[in-house]
Amino acid sequence: MDAFHFFAQAGLLMEVILGLVSNNSILSSSKDYRNVWLTIVKSALFFFTTVIYRIYLHPLAKYPGPKLFATTRLVATYYGIRHCRVYKVGELHNKYGPVSFS
Repeated sequence: MDAFHFFAQAGLLMEVILGLVSNNSILSSSKDYRNVWLTIVKSALFFFTTVIYRIYLHPLAKYPGPKLFATTRLVATYYGIRHCRVYKVGELHNKYGPVSFS
């Protein structure tokens, strides 16, 4: 499955979920809560589709490495703040081998 079909199916799924949320009697009683829930659902769906894309469909997904590093920049930022990112990258190169992204 290529990226276009993946995001097309994700868009259809999002429309179905938003339709279910907007037709719910609990959420339709208050417009403010409905907007909050729609924002939460949209954000969660965006996050999960991005993670799936980065792990399985991205051109660099075929290279070895930890999946948490592939899905988010938060781990690299964490090690950068602690000033030990260079050591962590060295550990990963020792574990997964030298990979050049030039």
